Amino acid sequence: MFQCRVDSVVSPAELRDAIAVGSEEDAQLASEDRKRLVAKENQLRSILMTQKLIPPGIRGPLKFHLKPQAADFLGGPFNGQCFRQFIFIELLNISKFSAIVETGTYRGSTTLFMAKNTTLPIYTVEFDPEHFAFAKYRLREYSRVSIKRGDSRSFLKSLSFKADDRLFFYLDAHWREDLPLAEEVDYIVNRFCSFVIMIDDFLVPGDAGYSYDDYGPGKQLSLRDFPFHKNSKVNCYFPGCPSQLESGTKRGCIVLASDDMRKDLESVTSLSLMS
Repeated sequence: MFQCRVDSVVSPAELRDAIAVGSEEDAQLASEDRKRLVAKENQLRSILMTQKLIPPGIRGPLKFHLKPQAADFLGGPFNGQCFRQFIFIELLNISKFSAIVETGTYRGSTTLFMAKNTTLPIYTVEFDPEHFAFAKYRLREYSRVSIKRGDSRSFLKSLSFKADDRLFFYLDAHWREDLPLAEEVDYIVNRFCSFVIMIDDFLVPGDAGYSYDDYGPGKQLSLRDFPFHKNSKVNCYFPGCPSQLESGTKRGCIVLASDDMRKDLESVTSLSLMS
């Protein structure tokens, strides 16, 4: 850095050179200071987030801004699976639903996809307070999306639909030890007459390429532990696309439909009816 020399005369050329060198050194120091400051800020944010020192209601929106990549952590809508997205779009176009219900909002990737591809009202619930705050902030511009925090079973019972409303349900709230899936389906099947239920993370028979959830004895998401095919009120469908042609995380699913929706689903080419 340039230092003033009081004991000698400095020529204009020397002064210009000294100023130029000093400016470069100052800029370098300033850049290094900024890097150190940013590193310290990131470290502090990380500590705050990790130690849960910020309330979930603030931590969710904060993570949305600080870690935008976290929004689609699981690959994007419907696990980043293009064919699954196509199944939803095809069901949407053919079945003429009056509303969409989702359990397990997580961070709102699938919810956002559904909101962008339909004008229907969407009702969704998330149990985790941080995920709820994240998704609520992310979906704040969509007035048609109603997001609640709480237990999915209580949430379903709180919805004021008519028994004959045509409804699409997307069930994805089964990541906790308390597995609500059986109770969710039982309530929907016995409460409504016209429904289509898509269940995420379900074993697809005969296609090991589709992964699924298994939470221990009696809690494998499959027809073995959840024998929906034995329920006379529902028709069971599986993806019509083999896993090797699917994209994203290749999670399996099952689709359940009421009898009066079966005729509509005969036109859905992306699904195969279980015989």
